Amino acid sequence: MNYYDRSLDALMHAYGRYNVTFDHGDGIHLYDVDQKEYIDFFSGIGVNSFGYNYPAYVEAMEKQLHRLMHISNYFNTVETIEAAECVKKATKLDKVFFTNSGAESTEGALKLARKYYYQKHGKADSEIISLNHSFHGRTTGSVKLTGNAHYQEAFGPLIEGVKYANINDLESVKALISEKTAAIIVEPVQGEGGVYVCTKEFLTGLRILCDEKDIALIQKSNQIDFTKYADAIIKKRGQIKWEKDVS
Repeated sequence: MNYYDRSLDALMHAYGRYNVTFDHGDGIHLYDVDQKEYIDFFSGIGVNSFGYNYPAYVEAMEKQLHRLMHISNYFNTVETIEAAECVKKATKLDKVFFTNSGAESTEGALKLARKYYYQKHGKADSEIISLNHSFHGRTTGSVKLTGNAHYQEAFGPLIEGVKYANINDLESVKALISEKTAAIIVEPVQGEGGVYVCTKEFLTGLRILCDEKDIALIQKSNQIDFTKYADAIIKKRGQIKWEKDVS
């Protein structure tokens, strides 16, 4: 059997994989097992920012492999602290919590918002407002926050207490606010939904609304370059009242 047939035989059919098997990469190029060259526009779905075989990255990884691997969250490492400090400096956030994926980040933000609500009210009956056409992940919690029924239809019953408003329609958000609202989750640029961009007025309105109601504002950046986006947000600090609680 060829590699593709072997993959069909051995791997769970969770993804619609193409009939190509890669062997190695260099820079922006990938090479399959037959040494055919490709220009990589996928970039690991937007995560391989350095490309392939980038010397500084490879050197840093090799150096770290000789020193430490995973040691659990019960202990610190110099690298973890320094990485968190870099993120704080770039984003102006107060604290950093490292996760393994976007879905895990969404789940963490959801739990954080609901715990804040619980500490205020002593009840575990909170609600979350998300937006139609959004995408927040494929775990059972994050897929419920995703404003697209197609992603949800096979996996019910999902978590309760999630409502959906429309992007750039502040009144549709206000209509869903209740005494049980714990958070509003928003992608300032909806990637999966078709590249819908939140207006300055909408984001400002969300921040003011969350301040008035004492609820969390969660920013979720999906399928866009976070570093460029974070830089754009920082540059607009003087133009837009946009201080997210969780990002």
